[in-house]
Amino acid sequence: MMQTNVLHTSRGDFAYLADGPEDGPVVLCLHGFPDHAPSWNQLLGHLASQGYRAIAPWLRGYAPSVLDGDFDIDSLTDDIIELSAEFGSQDTPIRLVGHDWGAVLTWLAAAHHPKRFISAATLAVPHPLKFFELLVRNPSQLGRSGYMGLFQLRTLSDWVVTRGDLSFIDLLWKKWSPGYEPCPQQMTELKTCLRTSMPGPLNYYRKILRPLVPSIRRLLDPSRPERSIQIPILSITGVNDGCIAANSKLDSSQFMMAPYKHMEVPNAGHFMHLEAPGVVNSAITSWFLEH
Repeated sequence: MMQTNVLHTSRGDFAYLADGPEDGPVVLCLHGFPDHAPSWNQLLGHLASQGYRAIAPWLRGYAPSVLDGDFDIDSLTDDIIELSAEFGSQDTPIRLVGHDWGAVLTWLAAAHHPKRFISAATLAVPHPLKFFELLVRNPSQLGRSGYMGLFQLRTLSDWVVTRGDLSFIDLLWKKWSPGYEPCPQQMTELKTCLRTSMPGPLNYYRKILRPLVPSIRRLLDPSRPERSIQIPILSITGVNDGCIAANSKLDSSQFMMAPYKHMEVPNAGHFMHLEAPGVVNSAITSWFLEH
């Protein structure tokens, strides 16, 4: 039965959804932007039916979890490591699933702390270095990512995002998953979360772009663990994704030292776990059974 709980940690309080047997192997599911934990409801139920303990936290900056703190990539990754330590241990590593920003944090958590995780699945966003490559080499991707630049303008972007019952959020969902119509109740709940959380969700982008050059320099360092990921990862993308350029090569195998698979979901966009839950959920559990 689905439950909502709050975990008190040294890094703040994190609310989370949980389903499945309490003694089952743990799968930690990380949402992205503009989204929140309930987006994983179908996957949580599916994982629970397979005997897993499925957990989906509201990430930092998303109510009802902690709203303040540091939003740089390293600090956000530390949040995931803290959560993984609470739900697992060094002796009982867990599995990760991440979508959008959750995918970025999945890549980095897996890279920096491979012993904490057995395997992982990422949705929509490729390895961070691959995404930087897309920004530099693909003009189409630069245009699709223009919202990141907008978010650097604090007063303007706060107004743009929140005006008209958060109509900007509706626009992003329509552009990123063309043809998909989320149910009204789903969007009402999401907007309530985002409205209560602002500017937390935007701070992810404000922290990643302002120190962009140092961040890229760190990622390009050949000694960095991001360049040699040691746990199996399944990377899933939607063919019709309006956020990540659909005509791009998203293969991240060059960064892997463990089994890797990239699969595309036809007739689905950025939110493929909601558009094609049967395909996505089955792919994830099959990957976890295999690895």
